[in-house]
Amino acid sequence: MGYPLVLAVYGEQMLLNFMIVGIPYNIFITAFLCMPMGLNNVIFPEAYGGDSGTGAQCCFVSQVLGLLTIPGVFALMGLWG
Repeated sequence: MGYPLVLAVYGEQMLLNFMIVGIPYNIFITAFLCMPMGLNNVIFPEAYGGDSGTGAQCCFVSQVLGLLTIPGVFALMGLWG
């Protein structure tokens, strides 16, 4: 993933916050790849009269898996670090 794509997807301000603190670019990317999905796929269908059930199920599974992936990935980064 290139630098311009990360800025377009995650926002320049968030990347700058990581750079100011001194967190390397590869840790920034890895941290965001292990995070669970957002709740927009539940909110938008509900707001426009659609069915948000499938999105809610996907979000639930993603949040539960996030309980494992976030500590696991950060533990691995600590071992290599």
